[in-house]
Amino acid sequence: MKTLFCLLAMMLGLAKADASVFELTGSLSWKITEPRLTFTLAGGLVNHSPGTSGTIKMVLWASPYPYPPTAPTTSTAYDVGEYTLGQINGGSEFHDFSVRTHSYIPGISGNYYFTIAIVEYTAAGWRNVLLIPGVGTKNLIAGNFSDQLKWVFPTGTVIAPPATLGEGQIINLTEKATDQLNLFPTGSQDKFSVAILVKPHVNVTNSAGTRAGVYTYNVKSSVVNNKTVSGGKTFIDYGNSNDQATINLYFLYPKSGYYQSVSTISGYTETVWGRFTLP
Repeated sequence: MKTLFCLLAMMLGLAKADASVFELTGSLSWKITEPRLTFTLAGGLVNHSPGTSGTIKMVLWASPYPYPPTAPTTSTAYDVGEYTLGQINGGSEFHDFSVRTHSYIPGISGNYYFTIAIVEYTAAGWRNVLLIPGVGTKNLIAGNFSDQLKWVFPTGTVIAPPATLGEGQIINLTEKATDQLNLFPTGSQDKFSVAILVKPHVNVTNSAGTRAGVYTYNVKSSVVNNKTVSGGKTFIDYGNSNDQATINLYFLYPKSGYYQSVSTISGYTETVWGRFTLP
């Protein structure tokens, strides 16, 4: 599937006849909690060329030796995730962003180097324009980071959710884990709030700001952790480019419990688990 994606990107990417000249003024870092990969740029990625670049994307490589491999050392490098930024006008830059995409690490074991490659699509094909190595290596065991912690479903009996959500109700949510129950580090557990306005309107707030949408809410049974439980299903439609989210609330107490969220934002679909409270 990843090979198909790369081929499509090559066919759909906008090519530049000659190579652009780029400079990283700051730091570009990565963080994986499978299957989420986050790229964070603090500073700028500048195109010093006079003309517009070809299509630019970031690729995270994992390899048993520093990337790219050099003779006499030959080894396989794995593309574990990538994100397309688009084109950069001459003399312009991308700056200060954090973006998410899917990651996939094959069932490899050992110490691996992780390197971000900034690549440009030119008339000759994709080429590396910048390489940003990580610090040291990360240990993998059968495709999993050896220090990756798992999230455990909260204990306790799930109780019946409220039949409706009232006007003025606030739902506070804290991300805890991916759909694979890989636990997010404390510093990257995003916080959200969902404010119920005059029906059917809702405001969703996170670190990026507040976004308006419309919602529906109903009580629905589902299987969670091998048990059939009743939850409050909140569907939010942001009304823009099919952006939407479904948040299933599982109550352990009248005003708190855990949730599952399936969201599609800018074409990226992600499932996460977390805790919620109702003030």
